[in-house]
Amino acid sequence: MTKVGKVLVFFNLLFSLAVGAFAVVDYSTRNALGGAAAFEGLEGTSKVLTTSRDLYRSEAEQGRAEDAKVERGPDAHGRQTGGPQAGRGGGLWAGLRTWSSRP
Repeated sequence: MTKVGKVLVFFNLLFSLAVGAFAVVDYSTRNALGGAAAFEGLEGTSKVLTTSRDLYRSEAEQGRAEDAKVERGPDAHGRQTGGPQAGRGGGLWAGLRTWSSRP
């Protein structure tokens, strides 16, 4: 092996040790300083999302219970009350039925 080859092997060893040291410092910095704080932040966000989901679920269940209590029959004018089309005029087909039933 020539002298240039021996020098290159030495430089290669130094650079590989430098990169390894950089990797160790980077890993320890991320886990020791920022890792715990980031985990606590994510844990707090998770608690907020869980609480929001539970609140939404309970409100949805209350709404379904109230909808079940509503009477689903025609009112004095023959319109459906309490159903999905309440207050909307019955949609396109209801208008066509009304139009076709005229004398």
